[in-house]
Order: sequence, then structure tokens, then C-alpha cells
Amino acid sequence: MQQSYRLIKKQEQWHFANEAELENFIWDNLKDIFNLTPLKRQHYIESNICDILAISKNKELVIIELKIW
Repeated sequence: MQQSYRLIKKQEQWHFANEAELENFIWDNLKDIFNLTPLKRQHYIESNICDILAISKNKELVIIELKIW
């Protein structure tokens, strides 16, 4: 099933409505975009939060921190 993501248009450019929308998009398309296997979202490590944890094809841990501006 195809997902829908909220986008907004700012000065002729499209942006995700917020960081949560970007995170949903990346999580749902992690394999296709980065060839990564999703592991966990919003993981707490020593009072810090990792947006996305994933595993590479070489079995390496990948931490993805997302920001929008």
C-alpha cells in the first residue's frame, strides 16, 4: 500500500510538513533509498534520541539523525 506524506510548498519548493513526516518517509523507504534494513525508530541512548537505527548490508549499525529547515 502506498503511503501519503504531508508536504508544504515554500517559494516554489516542496518540503515535508515537519520532521515526523520526513522520518516516516525515510523509514518507509529506507531499503530503496539507502539499501538499509530498518531496525528501530526513536531509540534512547544515554538521554539522547536516535531518529532511525538501521543495519547495512555489511551488518554495520547506521544511525540516522534527521532535521528539517
